[in-house]
Amino acid sequence: MAELAAIGLASNVLQFADVAIKLFIRARHIHESVKGTTEEAEDLEVSLVGLERIADSLQSSIHQFSATSPSNADERNLMATASKCNSEAKVLLGQLEQYKVTSDSGIRRRWESFKLAMVASDSKLKEYQTKFEKCQRDLLLGLAAVMNNKQTSTIRAITKLQQNNSDLQADTVRRLDALTHEIIAMLQSHNQNDAADNIVDRLNSIDEEVASVRKKQEILRSLCFPSIRARVSAIKKEHKDTFEWAFRPERCTFATWLREGADTYFICGKTGSGKSTLMKFLAEHERTQTALQTWAGHQTLVIASHYFWNSGSPMQKSQEGLIQTLLYQVLRQCPHLIPTVCTSRWANIHTVDIEDWSADELLSSLDILSRQTHIPVKFAFFIDGLDEFTGGADRYRGTYQELIGPIKQLAQSDSIRVCVSSRPWTEFELAFGKSEFRLKLEDLTRDDVRHYVQDTLWSDSNFAELAAEDPRCSTLIDAMTQRAKGVFLWVFLVVSSLVRGLTASDNFEDLQKRLNELRSTPMQLPPPPTVTPFHTKIVNFPLLSQS
Repeated sequence: MAELAAIGLASNVLQFADVAIKLFIRARHIHESVKGTTEEAEDLEVSLVGLERIADSLQSSIHQFSATSPSNADERNLMATASKCNSEAKVLLGQLEQYKVTSDSGIRRRWESFKLAMVASDSKLKEYQTKFEKCQRDLLLGLAAVMNNKQTSTIRAITKLQQNNSDLQADTVRRLDALTHEIIAMLQSHNQNDAADNIVDRLNSIDEEVASVRKKQEILRSLCFPSIRARVSAIKKEHKDTFEWAFRPERCTFATWLREGADTYFICGKTGSGKSTLMKFLAEHERTQTALQTWAGHQTLVIASHYFWNSGSPMQKSQEGLIQTLLYQVLRQCPHLIPTVCTSRWANIHTVDIEDWSADELLSSLDILSRQTHIPVKFAFFIDGLDEFTGGADRYRGTYQELIGPIKQLAQSDSIRVCVSSRPWTEFELAFGKSEFRLKLEDLTRDDVRHYVQDTLWSDSNFAELAAEDPRCSTLIDAMTQRAKGVFLWVFLVVSSLVRGLTASDNFEDLQKRLNELRSTPMQLPPPPTVTPFHTKIVNFPLLSQS
């Protein structure tokens, strides 16, 4: 990777200098010792062979860094220092060639040959040691200047990954940031020799971490799809001071379930009763997170949500869309789980033309996630609109068991909580409605309806003016609250009609007529058949059903 050439260059130069200096010290120690063995000489020869390999790598790094066209003085200085070190390395390797011993020599003969070679070149080795120590210092200073100015291809690569991180709303570069800051701190240290002992390992760690971050970001990008947040973004925000009853134990069991409950929490309600708005409210509310954190204790808490929408794209109403959304949200918050949860893709990923996820691969990853028992993470999933699941592009393809099976399997994990919502259809009532942890939305929203109607009408200046003249207007609020039967959609339509009438100078009788002309509640849509005569598909979940 060309943008990582600076890392390879700096790492190889520092590694060569470090190994060479240690080799000089060791060779002189052997030379000065009274006794010695051929094995010591042979060990030194092995070190020489290793030094030759590093020199080859250094030459390659210089060519690679040259190809990036260093564009400023700091980068050119780094290149010049590396080239000088490379030239000295070639001369040094030629000089050290005489240390090599032949295997067909006798033991004493080989040791004596080594000693003679050392005597002949001891002063030169001291000179080379001094040169490479200076090269090492110069390189560290040059690298510090380059990294502090954040102008190297290395920093540009990290900056690009950080931008990708932001685009994906992910947390993949924390380790990379820490390594970068650590290296800069080491390079700024007054004790450059101490820095040299560790800088190679840190640079190599950055190289490895960059490769890891790239893979993680590619996998996250493959999970994300264009309409992944379209539905939740379209859901209207709750009216102020509504739905707060959800956190009062005397009104419903939701707060208790957050802290102590198990299995699945089931929210059911009529069409237009505000289920999606409530689910968004609950999933994003600070009190939900606080209560769930009590359950999670000192472990990391991850909250993810999905909102089915049968009027949307295929991914917004399919099992694949559900699983990809949950995996994406989980893994962008916990990227360290990607190699574990996405084992197959992690092992085989290519950075070009990454393939779409198959249903089997998604189910496998979801299964792996549900079976994690040793990771310090707790998960809470909010899945809205189960009744809007259609199996994909074809409406009513398949059965609701395709959806219920994976959800129930997730909820069996001690590390996972699942809250779902739907219209009160038989399939979901049988699957999730038997527990104490459930609520029927329209039974709990009468005060919210009144609050919305009252706030909206009294904030309209035309209504306030008419009500001041005709006290009967206040009876409209009671009538709408009564007739709404907890259906917010109906209330919204009626209030909108009344506001339009007020703009057209309607009086109380006109407003009453508008109210009376509307049905008490919207027509309830019948549930679709669970199996249709066409495109019927039964899917088993072997990965999710194994114990």
